[in-house]
Amino acid sequence: MICRAGGSGWYEFEISSSGEYAIYAYDAVNQTYNVLTSGESSAINTGLSENTVTAECNRETLTLIVNGATIAAVQETTFNFAEGLIGIGAASEGEPVRVEFESVKVSEVVFEPEVISVEQEATGAETVTDAPTEAPAEAVPTEAPAAPEALPETQGYYTEEFDGNLDSWTSSIAGEESQVETSMEDGRLVFHLSPSGDTLPAMYYFNENFTYTDVRVDVVTTNNGNNSNAVILVCQSNEGGWYEFGVSNSGIYTIYAWDAAQQVWSELDAGNSSSIGSGLATNTYTAVCRGSELSLFVNGELAASIVDTTFNFSEGSIGFGVSATQAVPVDLFIDSLTVSQP
Repeated sequence: MICRAGGSGWYEFEISSSGEYAIYAYDAVNQTYNVLTSGESSAINTGLSENTVTAECNRETLTLIVNGATIAAVQETTFNFAEGLIGIGAASEGEPVRVEFESVKVSEVVFEPEVISVEQEATGAETVTDAPTEAPAEAVPTEAPAAPEALPETQGYYTEEFDGNLDSWTSSIAGEESQVETSMEDGRLVFHLSPSGDTLPAMYYFNENFTYTDVRVDVVTTNNGNNSNAVILVCQSNEGGWYEFGVSNSGIYTIYAWDAAQQVWSELDAGNSSSIGSGLATNTYTAVCRGSELSLFVNGELAASIVDTTFNFSEGSIGFGVSATQAVPVDLFIDSLTVSQP
């Protein structure tokens, strides 16, 4: 399936009967195909099967949906094909091929704010999205819905504005305790991480009073130092481990699974996002966890979305924190944290 075909090239979406997929940019000037993302997906029916395939071209975001599941999406900022024609086709790798198209529908993308997808920065290198996320066949938005007003804390949904105490939170330090200083000043939680040899410290806070299956955590944060930091959001924290979203002012994000039994961090996804304000900037980071379906938004724009099928942390408590990723000192404010239903 093709969109924005013109004299300079086009975007091309492909799936195969073996379960593989790819999104390309065809550069007509240089006569080259450039892989924007590729991989395999269990959402694709293999062999002699029927598939419903949807290609969405929405500004810079290219999304591939198969049988109602979003299997890949990229934010393309290299070729920038802004408009053009659409098309369909079939290709063979040397063997005879017969493909039947039962229907083709062309429609306008309609935003449905609660849908999740995957967005990755186009760097010219091949990127892979491993797992599908459920999405309506008609639309995949790339903006987070506005943060809802938090409900009273007795219901598990609340806003922490850091103007009282932290009695509801338990803390944990990675590194040496002397490297971490926190204080509440002017309705903000202030973090100062200092050097000690080669150790890069991290400070976590967990609220274990509530357990969630589906939860959304929004944090408003202001960097007051260098970019070598990570603001951390945690969901589904339980005895087995948790999911962790880390976002740095350097423009990098990472999603991890912490395996408490093996004491091992496993990287589930990582990339860059131009939505992250670098330097001495204020950012809003949003983690949405629906069971093991994980999405990260930065300032309202989708940065990444994955489904974890390895650890399957289906419920747990939430947390947040700050870490030093490459160097110290780190000086950072957490202005507020909101826990709500996604």
